Amino acid sequence: MTPFYEATHKFHGRHLAWSDRVETVEGNWAPSLITLIEFPLYDAALGAYASDEYRQTHELFRNAAMIDLVLLRGASVADRTSAASD
Repeated sequence: MTPFYEATHKFHGRHLAWSDRVETVEGNWAPSLITLIEFPLYDAALGAYASDEYRQTHELFRNAAMIDLVLLRGASVADRTSAASD
């Protein structure tokens, strides 16, 4: 298991999607690869990012790849839908 996956697993993250078939249809962001990971809590995502395991991965890739990392805090679509109907 790579350090990246170790960090994800350690903080109960779940890989939802990975693709190198990315098409920007609006805006200027043009990633060549996207990985979507779900964590049970926002703090778990922050913990994974701050972990030694993730830092090992970051050190490996910092000179070989350009990485944009985005954390989203929010509820599921189902949660938002039920809140809107209340």
